[in-house]
Amino acid sequence: MQEKRRPLRTMPPMLQVSDVMTREVATVEPDASVARLVETFLSARLHDLPVVVASGELLGYVSVESLVRKLAPPTHLLDQLTRGDVYRALDRFREEAKAAHALAVGDLIERWPVHVEENTPLPLAAAHIADNALHSLPVLRQGKLVGVVTLLDMIKCLRQPPGEQGQV
Repeated sequence: MQEKRRPLRTMPPMLQVSDVMTREVATVEPDASVARLVETFLSARLHDLPVVVASGELLGYVSVESLVRKLAPPTHLLDQLTRGDVYRALDRFREEAKAAHALAVGDLIERWPVHVEENTPLPLAAAHIADNALHSLPVLRQGKLVGVVTLLDMIKCLRQPPGEQGQV
């Protein structure tokens, strides 16, 4: 008597960045004022804001931590701020930012050490974030920003049951 074989279960395909990335991303232009940058950080509540030109080309990013350090003299206390404290600090520095009219976003740009494309396997993007101590990575298509993938995007996909991943 021959044993009835069950069909092999197929493994879900490896998730790609496009399966979990954030597509509608708050951005800022390099000629925007610091006051505008502060307002964008406060409304978007992001760690990093991509800096793009009108064509969508990515120039770099500005981090909320570097902005706070630029607006206030660095002290041992600033280095110990938690994420929530940084946002409270930004709120306190709102008036100082408006007074710092001589600065523009272009004066604060940092370069992401790496970027990914939509078809990048998610484990590789996670490794880039971990290896470079980042909060997010820009997702580019032909040099243009099409989204970002964040640690939170990756965590959201982990909480979904198998078979529903990629529907973030």
